[in-house]
Amino acid sequence: MEANMKKVIILLLAFSMAIMPIYADGVEKFDKGFENLQVMIDYIKANYYQEITDEDLLNAMYKGVMEALDPHSNYFTPSEYDDFYSSMEGSFSGVGISISPKDGYIEVIAPIKGTPGEASGILSGDLIVGVDGVDIKDFSMEKVVSMIRGITGTDVTLTVRRVNVKETFDITITRAVIELNTVEHSEVDGVDIISISSFDQNTAAHLSAVLSEEVFEHGVVIDLRNNPGGLLDQVVRICDYFLPVGDRIVTIDYASSTDYIYNSLSEGYTIPMVVLVNGGSASASEIFAAAMKENDRATVVGTQTYGKGTVQNIVGLPDDSAMKLTIAQYLTPDNVSIHGIGVTPDVVLENQTEYETVLTTFKPMNSLSISRRGSRDIDTYGLQERMRYLGYELTVDGSFGPVTEKLLRTLQEKLAIPVNGLLDVDTKIAIENAVQTEARSKQTDTQLTYAINLLK
Repeated sequence: MEANMKKVIILLLAFSMAIMPIYADGVEKFDKGFENLQVMIDYIKANYYQEITDEDLLNAMYKGVMEALDPHSNYFTPSEYDDFYSSMEGSFSGVGISISPKDGYIEVIAPIKGTPGEASGILSGDLIVGVDGVDIKDFSMEKVVSMIRGITGTDVTLTVRRVNVKETFDITITRAVIELNTVEHSEVDGVDIISISSFDQNTAAHLSAVLSEEVFEHGVVIDLRNNPGGLLDQVVRICDYFLPVGDRIVTIDYASSTDYIYNSLSEGYTIPMVVLVNGGSASASEIFAAAMKENDRATVVGTQTYGKGTVQNIVGLPDDSAMKLTIAQYLTPDNVSIHGIGVTPDVVLENQTEYETVLTTFKPMNSLSISRRGSRDIDTYGLQERMRYLGYELTVDGSFGPVTEKLLRTLQEKLAIPVNGLLDVDTKIAIENAVQTEARSKQTDTQLTYAINLLK
């Protein structure tokens, strides 16, 4: 343990020497702090009522150092670093959601297209508050990621808090191998659509291949909706594909050194372009959107982006662990920080799903009381509205009669929840999710339609 403690001290001193001048009073404060730390460690090991290993204590100390900084600075254990690196390579075993720390819990930036996460019905903006029954309040993001990922074919249950839903609810997802094909090309009404789901180490090369093969007669829509970001070098290369020589892409504003300015180095494609974004577009996606907007290269359509405007660097450590440290903020071509704000599209356009539309007309179904046969209340009225939407023939009058009970039992059986004929909290949540899934299948993409019409 003494050797491990020396390793901690050496590493911490190395960090401090790398980022700030070391003055005599600073060294003295660190020395006293380490003396206190050694006393704490000795007392914990001698008196703590449960078993705890040296590795547990060391990892907690490393993580504590990073958690004193900002939500995006983290310490990775060796296994966590392996998981992180695998995700950047484009393949890992998990559920397929992009996440970020928020208010002590974990926010869903976006489900990844074509993954179990998307199929589960989890939404951008959902707050994950528990994993497999464990409250994750104040857990590091890396800890939560390690809990969510696991063996392919096994289940993980996420407890979710959703805006406008009174109670938290569980979503169970079966883990799968997530293969991130980050660039997809399609054509709608003669207009080419390129969807970029994230910026991993192969994204620029894949996009280059698509661009070299297509004619783009009517222009191109670059769809960055629900793209959580990724690697800085990749988005810079991709911006270079579309901007003329000399146009500003992004400025990296370092606290400890000279700023670094990225300008376009080549004459990019001049094809007409529209960029689609939403609240799930973050980080590298925002760099691209801002570069296209502020250089008057493309029309940006959609909703306000996420607002992650900081840059992290990964530093490998001697034991194959690593730290991710926020080292800079980035500034758009107009020298603006979008951190905590996001990029405002040229054309602000909501993309309401049918679910959001019908939800505004349905009566609420959010009381904690249980409705049953003989009840006459708002929850029953809302139940009947939703059941009719799902294809069940019944009268919508708020009266919980025998027909409503019979059809509810049928629906409960279909949803694989307890068949009791009661409108309890679990049944309400399951029905809301079923309505959402049905509506998602009927969604009209108004943002994409608008973008296509701009180019035709």
